[in-house]
Amino acid sequence: MAVPNELIDECTLVGPKERIIEQLSHWKELDKTGKIGTLVLGKSWAEGN
Repeated sequence: MAVPNELIDECTLVGPKERIIEQLSHWKELDKTGKIGTLVLGKSWAEGN
């Protein structure tokens, strides 16, 4: 069973730097409402970067 792309998009910050910056702004707005209890940050580099 595959994880739907929509779920990954709603629950993670993945993709190119510009996409992550865009998504992070949405997460910051949600944080102001108290809808985010925990945010775990990590960094992974694709081969060749």
